Amino acid sequence: MEKFNCLVLGWDDMSRLVDRASESIMKSDFHPDVIVGISRGGLVPARLFCDNLMVKSCFSLKVDHWGLTATKDGAAKLTHPLNKDLTGMRVLLVDDITDTGQSIQLARDHLITCNPKEVRTATLYNLAGSKFKPDFCGEEKEWSWMIFPWNFKEDMVNIIKKINEGSDVSVDRIKSELKSGYGIDMDNSGIKNILGHIGYLAKVGK
Repeated sequence: MEKFNCLVLGWDDMSRLVDRASESIMKSDFHPDVIVGISRGGLVPARLFCDNLMVKSCFSLKVDHWGLTATKDGAAKLTHPLNKDLTGMRVLLVDDITDTGQSIQLARDHLITCNPKEVRTATLYNLAGSKFKPDFCGEEKEWSWMIFPWNFKEDMVNIIKKINEGSDVSVDRIKSELKSGYGIDMDNSGIKNILGHIGYLAKVGK
């Protein structure tokens, strides 16, 4: 895994971004009947959009694109389609981020086959270089690997395992490598917590 800049995000950031994107939606002429989240990253944002926009109907589909932290699996693949008739419905498709744009484009194309009246898209972040621009987003940003609250431990486990690969590295060394290689500030107790998760995963064979 090559070193890359990361941005660690908190729940307050999520609330701010959803509020901002929701405000744009409410000011538009679009009023969704149903919200569809792209699993996994779009599941929590989809529920937050439901709350902000007072939408009760919420579904999900799954697109796989990224593998381990900041590594792609290849072309985006629709692995769990939405088997639902959306005839006449206005659909808001939600994901956490548009990076390459492949996942949300693929998901949108699939939803169109469900016969909706209209499909629009929303993400928390739209990154520079994405080939797909969502209709609504919380913020436009240059590329960083976004560490969302719902995948914090997963990402940190993958990054620290790479730092620790092949040697018994001290907590202080990990702390230094996180800062210099990934732009992540983490205290010793946080690092020890992640090391505990790594130990657990080793015991259960993951």
